[in-house]
Amino acid sequence: RTSSHEQLEGPQRGAALRVLIEWPSEDAAKAFMQDPEYAPHLDARQAGSDSFHWLIKGQDDLA
Repeated sequence: RTSSHEQLEGPQRGAALRVLIEWPSEDAAKAFMQDPEYAPHLDARQAGSDSFHWLIKGQDDLA
């Protein structure tokens, strides 16, 4: 329940499948996406799917 998020990849639209990954930090998530060792996997994933990545802060703005 928060509006604190940042889209990292993909056009602005919804998606049918949602996967949540908890990262130790925002920097760790961004470093993973930019890691040269991940680049070939990123290219293959993007070639075979439409991806939408968001950073969502672990906070409840409505509490």
